[in-house]
Amino acid sequence: MASQPCPIKITCDCQITPFVNLSSEAPDIPDDFFIGYAKLIPPLGTDFSITECAALCEAPTLQAALLCAQRAALQCIATDWQPPGQGDLATPVPPAVRPPGRGHTPTFVNTQQEATVNCPDGTPFTYTIPAGVFFGLSQSQADEAAQSFAQQQAVIHQICLSPIQNRVCVDTPYNATITASSRFLARAPSFDVWELTSGQIPPGLTIPEFIVTTGLVRGGTIHLQGTPTVPGIYNFSIGITLPNGDFQNVPYTIAVMGITNGLALPDGAVGQAYSQNVNSGGVTNPIFSVESGALPDGLSLDGGGIIFGTPTVADDFHFTLGVTEAGTGITCTSTAAISVVAVGINWNDLVYDPPLVNSGASSGGGTGANFTASAAGAGGSPATYVQRANVTYTGDATNCNLHIDYVNGLGGDTGGVTFSIFDTTNSIAIITGGLLSGDPSGPYDFPFVIPLSAGINYRLTFQASIPNAGAFRSCSFTGSLTPAF
Repeated sequence: MASQPCPIKITCDCQITPFVNLSSEAPDIPDDFFIGYAKLIPPLGTDFSITECAALCEAPTLQAALLCAQRAALQCIATDWQPPGQGDLATPVPPAVRPPGRGHTPTFVNTQQEATVNCPDGTPFTYTIPAGVFFGLSQSQADEAAQSFAQQQAVIHQICLSPIQNRVCVDTPYNATITASSRFLARAPSFDVWELTSGQIPPGLTIPEFIVTTGLVRGGTIHLQGTPTVPGIYNFSIGITLPNGDFQNVPYTIAVMGITNGLALPDGAVGQAYSQNVNSGGVTNPIFSVESGALPDGLSLDGGGIIFGTPTVADDFHFTLGVTEAGTGITCTSTAAISVVAVGINWNDLVYDPPLVNSGASSGGGTGANFTASAAGAGGSPATYVQRANVTYTGDATNCNLHIDYVNGLGGDTGGVTFSIFDTTNSIAIITGGLLSGDPSGPYDFPFVIPLSAGINYRLTFQASIPNAGAFRSCSFTGSLTPAF
């Protein structure tokens, strides 16, 4: 490495700026060498017998050539320096480094300097000159030289990483390529070092070039691929370090869009109000819809994602829900299901006890929700018909109905008949009363309510009482126990 004063015929003022060898007398330099040029002017307020110093250096790297030229120009100025009388060198700061020169020339070294340039997508790249690299006869001169060099090198060493698709529907294959652009990407046998520097990529995606979070790659390209499985917004950063030490770190975001609870919607119950939110992940301003299939009878979905209504049919319902992002118009679909059960008593599973009678004659029995009864009382004796049905019930309070159809009435007797329903196991009175007098023609309905319960075994007791009116009387009828909505 050599240095020499700048030839007079070089008249550029591009301080600390590289250029090709413009001297026609000088031999061409090898292709793998660079020339650096620097010019320094003494600061105001100091005593110098020269007006400026310029220098050329050649070196294997451009950075080395430029630094060499800058130091040579500074040495030229420093050797002619005289004790200052005023200006910013009147009280010099003790130098950290002094270049070769005569006397005790006070010199200054730069503080850390940074320069930033933006990639085409706006991502910044910053080049840093550490403290102590550049010298000057003042602090500002050293910092200006370092800053100028940083700005040039930022353009030369800039690394950019390509953007990727930032939205994908859950359970949909995804494949993206991240490509680095730089003048100094690795060539064999070297490698660029890629790494996941922060955050998490979406579950279901991988970077095949990585072992865990780091990969050695030649060619400037990595891949992000797979099938995302969990909706949400995922922020992460990818970094790359080149063999020359240049580093770039780029933040990325992938929104995995979809419905999060389509297969976790709670069951509904016939006759009971239903309201449930459909939730989404990774979607900004979601709008919900039914894309295929049908909701349970009696239920609807609004655009805000609330399924509401009162189910009317017990069954398992399978359908497809969609969520659309208002700003982009992207729609993602997910399977969903709601089971609707029949609440209260399953009347078809009623089990009847044999009928009881305390006087006279009676007969009857039932299957499922229906039963038949016949009661007769001799003169001067009342007749009481009792029919019990056993059932276990879990659920909210349930509206029920006793329906009576008369086959034969009381034969013109005016004493009437009284009906009641109660629970003999748990001592719960469900309904009482229901007096029918004269010669009933029916049909008649008697509503009642089974209270809120959790696994309680009920013995629903239906009782028909024919009072004693001093004469023979009888009646026969059919009945049914049903839900009432």
